Amino acid sequence: MSSRKINSSSSNSSSSDDSVAVADEKRLKRMLSNRESARRSRMKRERHIQELNDQVTYYRIRNMEIDKKCREMMGRYASVESENGMLRSQGEELKRWLVLLE
Repeated sequence: MSSRKINSSSSNSSSSDDSVAVADEKRLKRMLSNRESARRSRMKRERHIQELNDQVTYYRIRNMEIDKKCREMMGRYASVESENGMLRSQGEELKRWLVLLE
C-alpha cells in the first residue's frame, strides 16, 4: 500500500512538473510574441515618422516654389500696373490733342 502512495506521489509530482513546463513554455511564447509585436510597432512608427518627415520636406519645397511664383506675379502685376498708368496718361494726352485738332 505504501508503494501505491509513492507511485501516486511521484505521478502527481511529474504531472505538476509537466504543467509548470507547459506554463513556462506558454509564458516564453507569449513573451517572444509580445517582443516581436513591439518590434513591429516600433518599425511601423519609424516608417510613419519618416513618411511625415518626407511630407514636411515636400511641402516646404512646394511652399518655397509657390512663394517664388507669387513674388514673380506681384512683380509682373506692378509692372503691368505701371504700364497701365502710362497708357492711361498717354490716352488722356491723345484725347486732349484730338480736342485741340477739332
